[in-house]
Amino acid sequence: MVNIKSIEISQYISDKKDKRSHTYYRIEVCTSFNRVFFVDKRYKEFEALHNELKKTTDFESIKHIVEFPKPHFYTSSHKIFEFRRTSLNSYIKNLVQFYRTNYPIELIKFLNLDEATLKIDSFQEFSNKDESLNIPHIGIKSLAPEDIFNSIHNDDYKEDIILRGILKAFYS
Repeated sequence: MVNIKSIEISQYISDKKDKRSHTYYRIEVCTSFNRVFFVDKRYKEFEALHNELKKTTDFESIKHIVEFPKPHFYTSSHKIFEFRRTSLNSYIKNLVQFYRTNYPIELIKFLNLDEATLKIDSFQEFSNKDESLNIPHIGIKSLAPEDIFNSIHNDDYKEDIILRGILKAFYS
């Protein structure tokens, strides 16, 4: 399970392609294991997220807590973009704070919290717990190859055929 430690819309980016201009809002997400990544979204993508969340059963309990910013007519005014950025920032922070760790799938998809992110954080969560599980470790980076070969022949590791195979593959 992924846990968002902090979330912030740090800036807006105006992108002029062809004759049209689009504004993206850069979301900085920091997970509980200090993995930081950025997601760029347009206002209409925030609006789509909000409309999807309206369809969920939780929406009745959050509609008074989380207020979605009203749309403005298109303008290239930096004041409007900055106002919208701060409004969307409040919106996304309130969403994350409301759901805590039980994020709806719509929010997970919106923030691109894909399987790779979830697997990395789950692995880190598990690896942080392994000290309490008393799992024996060999620091491969800190040992010389001859030390590893000696540990392979140690009786404690003879039963672990997978570890022996991996070590032999790396150092044979």
